[in-house]
Amino acid sequence: LSPLISDASFISRCLQKPRGYPGDYLMMELGYEKDRSTAGGYDNVADLLDDYFISQYVSVIYRKDKLKHHLRTLLRGGVRSSNRIRILTLGGGPCREWFELEREITNERVCRVDLTYLDQDQEAVKYSKTRLNGNRLVRSVRYCKESLFEFARSEKWARFEETYDFVYGLGIA
Repeated sequence: LSPLISDASFISRCLQKPRGYPGDYLMMELGYEKDRSTAGGYDNVADLLDDYFISQYVSVIYRKDKLKHHLRTLLRGGVRSSNRIRILTLGGGPCREWFELEREITNERVCRVDLTYLDQDQEAVKYSKTRLNGNRLVRSVRYCKESLFEFARSEKWARFEETYDFVYGLGIA
């Protein structure tokens, strides 16, 4: 199976762990795009294998959809008189939830978000900056490129006196 697996992009990336762990931001994106190539059939056995393993990714998709439900409720209801919500995302990954929410919440008046984005992966931070740039639901983003452990133990965190209305860790679970 080795030659087939090396041609299967999802499986191969998971096994190679190019970012040092099997669940990086790109793996999450590939999982979210699970139906990307099956409409026209499979070009080869590697695509079929990839599709099988991606179909096992259902729990990640379910967590993202459950999170979107909670975020949507927060955005619609608001928790502050200032019509802003402060959110911290740990292991922010590709920020797919914000990408999808912006497209789903179209003509509603909702609160805007001050987001603190934490991820140790420079590529994930760069990807998310592109994805969040211009997102109408997110008022501001503060990017922290470090691991959760570094962040929690840093002097910066000790001096940090901000409170959050919602904290989630979709990319670290």
